[in-house]
Amino acid sequence: MLDKILTWVCYNAASCKPVQNSCYCLLPRDQHTCLQGTTTQAIAMGKNEFLTPKAIANRIKAKGLQKLRWYCQMCQKQCRDENGFKCHCLSESHQRQMQVFGQNPSRIVEGYSEEFERTFLDLVRRSHCFCRVAATIVYNEYINDRHHIHMNSTRWATLTEFVKHLGRAGHCKAEDIP
Repeated sequence: MLDKILTWVCYNAASCKPVQNSCYCLLPRDQHTCLQGTTTQAIAMGKNEFLTPKAIANRIKAKGLQKLRWYCQMCQKQCRDENGFKCHCLSESHQRQMQVFGQNPSRIVEGYSEEFERTFLDLVRRSHCFCRVAATIVYNEYINDRHHIHMNSTRWATLTEFVKHLGRAGHCKAEDIP
């Protein structure tokens, strides 16, 4: 089916007319020759210009951290708004990931918990080696990484629970300061 779609939209570089039984190409004109040996011209696909206001706004939105409620940890996908998240949840790839999660949810949550704990402790060792530091400060540094494991996907519901776990496990000395 893809081959049939590709044969409909190709332009000959010499005449800029549609060429039948040709191929669709997105390579620069000088780097591509068609399967039949004729040189083809890439079709401009309406890509936003680099410095248009819309392109700048999209880059700014994509650059920063988005709302946590629209993040899917299983798919590692951040959506910008509620509608995007709803569409993502209805997608086939998300449904497959949820089937995988449904087969053994405790193993997946435990894996996220271990990775969260390991990366959190690595950050403490690197940034605040032997210093006394508030857990919220370390956590705020941790979540600055765009690809961090979200605490919602771990076995700990709050940062307090997590810090108490670290203290019980002997990874650090946890003090409750009112």
